[in-house]
Amino acid sequence: MGVAEGTVYLYAKRVCHVLRNIHTKHLFWPGPARRQFLKDAMEEFGFPGCIGIVDGTLIHLVDKLLKNGWAYYSRKQFYAVSGTETKCFVPDQPGAIVARTGCC
Repeated sequence: MGVAEGTVYLYAKRVCHVLRNIHTKHLFWPGPARRQFLKDAMEEFGFPGCIGIVDGTLIHLVDKLLKNGWAYYSRKQFYAVSGTETKCFVPDQPGAIVARTGCC
């Protein structure tokens, strides 16, 4: 027994809708104690002051961009921005990037 492609899209859309409604309860900036723990742990790996790294994530775009939209069509067959850039977030220095590799 298979599932029709349209059904997959329908349920994926429903799941995304639910996640958007509950994200503020589950996705948040870490508190002071957690930030300190992350800073200490990341310093051991050579990233002092860093509390998080993004690498290899595709950030799904709702619509095709008007300018060069074709360039954002991903290998997963949807429009996305690639997070293959490694960024280290330093909370004491907004916008600071300690390490940068690849491109976004």
